[in-house]
Amino acid sequence: MGESFSILLTGLKSAEEGFAISHFAQSGHAVVTARDIAEGKGKLKSHAMGLVYLQASSDDKAVEEIKEAAIQFASLPIVLICEQPMESLVHDGLQAGASDVLFPPLSHHALAISLQRAVGQLRIHGIDARPPAPARFLHHDEAGKECWASILPPRFTIGRSSGSNLILNHISISRTHAEVLVQNGEYLLRDVGSKQGTYLNGTRIETAKLTNGDRIQLGGPQGIGLVFHEGDLLQSLLGVSDASYGTNLSVRGFREVGMLLSTFRALSSIPLLDDLLSLVVDTAIELTGAERGFIMLKEGCCL
Repeated sequence: MGESFSILLTGLKSAEEGFAISHFAQSGHAVVTARDIAEGKGKLKSHAMGLVYLQASSDDKAVEEIKEAAIQFASLPIVLICEQPMESLVHDGLQAGASDVLFPPLSHHALAISLQRAVGQLRIHGIDARPPAPARFLHHDEAGKECWASILPPRFTIGRSSGSNLILNHISISRTHAEVLVQNGEYLLRDVGSKQGTYLNGTRIETAKLTNGDRIQLGGPQGIGLVFHEGDLLQSLLGVSDASYGTNLSVRGFREVGMLLSTFRALSSIPLLDDLLSLVVDTAIELTGAERGFIMLKEGCCL
């Protein structure tokens, strides 16, 4: 295949796992392993996966585990591996959400065909196995300090629980409050039964698509506010002023220019001071709406 994917092997026994790792590595795919569904869910917090191969702990639990995996692994296609080659297992597995069902011993042909079927499911449902544009939430901690939280696909959880991707310790936030799902290259915000609700741009929602600059309020008016930013970090910094929490734009804008300058200094290895300062002035004017601007440099200051 011309495309390469990140594949999560969950619960595979040593023989099947070793064979699958060798097969997919030779085909140019990245492989991550997990002992069970719970560990696999944890791996999704740090890895952007495209599809899952799940070996059931027993054939009797195959349908139950594929249903649980379909919830925990969001929209990812899942190939189920069972022990005994029975027609009923194939039927029940596919009905429960598996994209294909395999039986040991695995073969190169079986793995190749199952991968094609899983990728076909991605195409049919319009799901992109490649990571979408990077995105992050901006929020303030208890001390009022700005914090950034990168959103890791395919599922990003928010709540008071210590197992959440974004932990928000506030009385109005439920232990499991909301989540962001990545589907078809888009970010979807979903309330997961919170007590105080999830609001997007002032409207209470159950599920809604996120767009750059959206404001999310969790836990009602006295809860915690988030701002959604999509794109690279510099784009987010440039957009912070427009999504500020009622802060004066001119003051806020100049503070963000300082952040932008620091970022450029860290990224740039060529001391193009004149060009850099011109860019900062232009950006400051755009952020603040001023007609003119200038920078005062302290004598002996080294940028």
